[in-house]
Amino acid sequence: MKWIATDKAAYRPGEPVNFTLRLHPFEPDTKVLVQYRHLGAKIGEREMKAEGERVVWSWKPPKDDFRGYMAEVFVVKHDRIADHLNIAVDVSSDWSKFPRYGYLADFHKMSREQMESVIERLNRFHINGIQFYDWQYKHHDPIKRVGGKPADMWPDIANRPVAFDTVKGYIDLAHGKNMKAMNYNLIFGAYEDAAEDGVKTEWGLFKGRDRTDQDKHPLPGWASDIMLYDPGNPEWQNYLIGKEKEVFNTLPFDGWHVDQLGDRGMLFDAAGKLVNLPQGYVSFLKAAKKNLDVAYVMNAVDQYGQGLLAALAPVDFLYTEVWSYPKYDDLKAVIDRNSQSGRNKLNTVLAAYMNYDHSKSGRGQFNPAGVLLTDAVIFASGGAHLELGENMLSNEYFPNKIYPCRPNWKRS
Repeated sequence: MKWIATDKAAYRPGEPVNFTLRLHPFEPDTKVLVQYRHLGAKIGEREMKAEGERVVWSWKPPKDDFRGYMAEVFVVKHDRIADHLNIAVDVSSDWSKFPRYGYLADFHKMSREQMESVIERLNRFHINGIQFYDWQYKHHDPIKRVGGKPADMWPDIANRPVAFDTVKGYIDLAHGKNMKAMNYNLIFGAYEDAAEDGVKTEWGLFKGRDRTDQDKHPLPGWASDIMLYDPGNPEWQNYLIGKEKEVFNTLPFDGWHVDQLGDRGMLFDAAGKLVNLPQGYVSFLKAAKKNLDVAYVMNAVDQYGQGLLAALAPVDFLYTEVWSYPKYDDLKAVIDRNSQSGRNKLNTVLAAYMNYDHSKSGRGQFNPAGVLLTDAVIFASGGAHLELGENMLSNEYFPNKIYPCRPNWKRS
């Protein structure tokens, strides 16, 4: 067998599953036997005569929600099993129950075939949600407009080209595979020129009570540093949520992947009052959910504010970018803590960057054993690992492709 695939990453209850199997080389009088299993128990089977290299068939799983199945495929030649391959099937009405989160980070002008190739690969890994990383024009004004309409092209913050049609095309392709498309943006970031677009300095976060030093996230010669604003400020909330409404009215994203920057130390608002960022995050997310009823996921950088987010914020699952948790048992501890904070109702996705030092130096390759062991720890602990996009992820700047990804791993 060359390969096997399903037509979608996940299926709604009652939806048929379409399989494609490629036989190579093909021989006459070849039969294909498929056994469908749930938790090891066989629940059905089918036998087919192969008429060529490509074998296509459908299966309608039971209508039970939040169930996983395995299709075990045997190639039979001359009454003997000649080959064997498995593939998984997820039947779930809500992707956040078992999130398998991937990402996209390149949105230059692309052909339909190029985009389809990326989405097909993610589909084969059963990725059911995609974070659209740094697709936006400006953090405080995500879609560049010309004459009241979305521009064909714009630069992202690193001055890389973004094509509107690529963003829209990827969303449509993802939806065709039952994948959710999540719009990435910071909860409190704006460009240095944001005042020209109506952002007021008095909404900002400041390092002192005298309001002279606004907090910012410096960047290496890109379009702008990112100036930071108080997420609990109602006027900032109204401004950014309004801009996000424009995004969702223009592009069919399913939700907002909200980012932060971790512990910023002691910060003050324009009135000199000490700001509690986690409380501000919860306040912002509640206002966003009320005014823009889409799915929400928020990154808790190194677990900053995660306990409050899990308990009070309207998020669909928990997401932790791990930094100071370098050991395998640390990963389990983070997932366990998140489960406890979310009263066992919210699953966890970890952004745990593999072989990170190599990614910054531009040398070496992924260590497959280390990646697979990390995945095994995360999966066995009940979590998921953000790691697959156009390439494999090794750095917090998702477009970073200095680090090669060559291993040919197979998953069920």
